[in-house]
Amino acid sequence: MLANGGFVDVYLRDVGLDDEYEITSWGELYLDGDVDAELQRPLPAVRPPDKVRPGWWAGFG
Repeated sequence: MLANGGFVDVYLRDVGLDDEYEITSWGELYLDGDVDAELQRPLPAVRPPDKVRPGWWAGFG
């Protein structure tokens, strides 16, 4: 959630290694109390391909 909100950057590493996290400038401002987290909306996550409804479901196909 913090990464989707822009407060943390995630650096994915190879299999077997832990991912690395780095706080962003937005995250630092939030910790200092200069940014309200309610104003920073996270981007919606991408829906997995097996969870997407077919086009005919919405009447497009």
